[in-house]
Amino acid sequence: MATQFDAEDPPPLLTPRELQTRKAFVGLDLAATRALQALRPWMEAHVHEVVEEFYAHLLQFEQPRWLLSDPQRLARVKAAQTESLLSFTSGDFDMAYVARRLAIGRTHARVGVTPQWYLGAFSTFARILFPKILAHYHDRPLAGIAAIKALIAVMHLDMQLGIDAYLEASQEALRQNAVRLEEQVALQTSALQERARQLETLYQVSAAASRELDLGKVLAATLPLIIDLVGAAGAEVHLMGDDGTLTWTASHGLADSFVAASQAWQLRPGEGILGRAFTDRTTVLVENLEVEAQFFRHEAARACGYRKLLCTPLIAQGRALGTLQLYGTNEHCCDPETLPLLQAVAEQLAVAIANAHLHQTVKASEAEYRSLVENLPKLIFRLDLHGRCVFVNSAVQSMLGWPHQEVVAAPRLRDVFGHPEDWPEAALQRALDGEVVHGVECRLRHRDGSWRWCRLTLYPWRRGDERIFGVEGIAEDITEQKRLAQEMARSERLALAGQLASGLAHEIGTPLNVIAGTAEFLLSELPDEDPRRADLEVISQESHRVAELVRRLLGLVRERNGRPTAVAVHELLDHTLRLLEYRFQQEEIAVVKRYAPDLPPVLGVRQELEQVLLNLLVNAWHAMPGGGTITITTQRQGATAQIAIADTGCGIPEEHMSRLFEPFFTTKPPEQGTGLGLAVVHQLITAHGGHITIDSRVNEGTTVTLTLPLVEGETHV
Repeated sequence: MATQFDAEDPPPLLTPRELQTRKAFVGLDLAATRALQALRPWMEAHVHEVVEEFYAHLLQFEQPRWLLSDPQRLARVKAAQTESLLSFTSGDFDMAYVARRLAIGRTHARVGVTPQWYLGAFSTFARILFPKILAHYHDRPLAGIAAIKALIAVMHLDMQLGIDAYLEASQEALRQNAVRLEEQVALQTSALQERARQLETLYQVSAAASRELDLGKVLAATLPLIIDLVGAAGAEVHLMGDDGTLTWTASHGLADSFVAASQAWQLRPGEGILGRAFTDRTTVLVENLEVEAQFFRHEAARACGYRKLLCTPLIAQGRALGTLQLYGTNEHCCDPETLPLLQAVAEQLAVAIANAHLHQTVKASEAEYRSLVENLPKLIFRLDLHGRCVFVNSAVQSMLGWPHQEVVAAPRLRDVFGHPEDWPEAALQRALDGEVVHGVECRLRHRDGSWRWCRLTLYPWRRGDERIFGVEGIAEDITEQKRLAQEMARSERLALAGQLASGLAHEIGTPLNVIAGTAEFLLSELPDEDPRRADLEVISQESHRVAELVRRLLGLVRERNGRPTAVAVHELLDHTLRLLEYRFQQEEIAVVKRYAPDLPPVLGVRQELEQVLLNLLVNAWHAMPGGGTITITTQRQGATAQIAIADTGCGIPEEHMSRLFEPFFTTKPPEQGTGLGLAVVHQLITAHGGHITIDSRVNEGTTVTLTLPLVEGETHV
């Protein structure tokens, strides 16, 4: 779309060299120019038709219709557009052409034709022209394509020049707007600068006060800003103390001698200028401190040159906290016009001081609470509605060996140390339903894999209202209580076994001897082929088995009569293994020895220790009915020797582990055991001042570890 342009339009923006570059870029070379010149006759014949079709389409839209509503203007625009289209085929794309195109673009910008309409006109002309040109060159399609390519090139050049004109007009408009804005800003800058400085300082005071919760840091950050805001020489703050007096708290910019004088004074409410401002809750301005009777530091103020005083109360949430004083000299004056701003700053400062006091109170209370919770020797925990631990105290480390971070990072507390058989799911649900649950006993897993018995008290977790956010709980380790109870029950069973053994020894000892003796006499009298020998052998074996049972029962309760001596561990092990060597070979049981070199002797009764080792090796043998391996490992641990006997047998179920040392408890068939072997082992090892531990996994094997004291004088490492 083209319009007429004024003669006074500025010269082109392009240099001849840049024009050549643009022509080369869009492909407006010599061949294109010739193609356009060849199109000239056709263009002259059809240009009016093209222009009329273009404007028939253009005037369908509101903005062009409004711009061209004047018929005379429309006629001028159509004539200019006709000339513009004909210029495409003139072949004269020189600096004069550039000047005309830029002038058209400037005119469009002035009259309000937007770049969208200007650039869209080229698309419309292309849609009208190109089919007509192809029809004209129907017998020479290559020439038609060349003419269209040349038109596209000159249109692209024309669009570039139009954009240049629009950019020039926009830049000029921006420049003029900038000039006008600068003039307006210049008129208001002087008034706004002071106000902006005050507001900036007010903001900085508010920001500094809100950033800090430490009282000293709050005052250190805000007092310099307040001094700058009102043009004072220095400032100080007095706060109401627990003793009911206004006491110096902080200052900035004041001389050390004046600060020392302020620190020496403590004023009660109503006393002096500070006490009056505090009590009346009003700002006090003193123009001349020399003649002010209620000011008590005349000499100090005179020595430092302080002549004026602005004192304002610090009030937060209706409660007076203290006062803020600003001092002025001849060079630094406290302007009364700043009073409203000073009062606004004082309100911000008072809120910050109140927050700092509250933070200090909460911090002290939290520290006391945390100290109580963390130092309590019981596990305190908090679970959300999904069972995830959101808090646990340090007892989780001392009681169960778990790091705090590992527990709170787990998806559920149950996943960390819950026992599959007795996790208190029902009790937790009762707490979620609002009930306080006492005395829940369950096992919690230690980080080393062992289980600790704990007694839980569970509470619904609330936050001051009726909503329940999870469960809070306290867990007490009762493993030792359980062990002591088991030991007490075991002691009672041992006492019963002792009574039973004593009775058996007297009541059935003699009859057993008679039965066994008679059976052996009869066996000696009967020939080997006599069928009655089988029954007599059963009588003899069972009589001896009952006698052995009585002997073992007596062993549990009989006073030890052996004298402890030095026992060579490896020699005793080898001796015991020789006793079982034949049976191990028959049962295909291999023995692996891992003896520590130079292991010192232990202190003990050899016969009793031999009985211990024999019982343990027999148990390992019975645990491997299909054969296997027994590994015996010895090592030194400080003042003790450790003997570990490991088998590759069937293992012991976890539910039986707590009952292994109970008399008469056995999982073996009657012909293999009476349930007294480990009870005797435990009693004998304990009597030697040692201890026994058993670790077992089902279908993997069992390891029994004995710890015995070394002979005195062999305790060096």
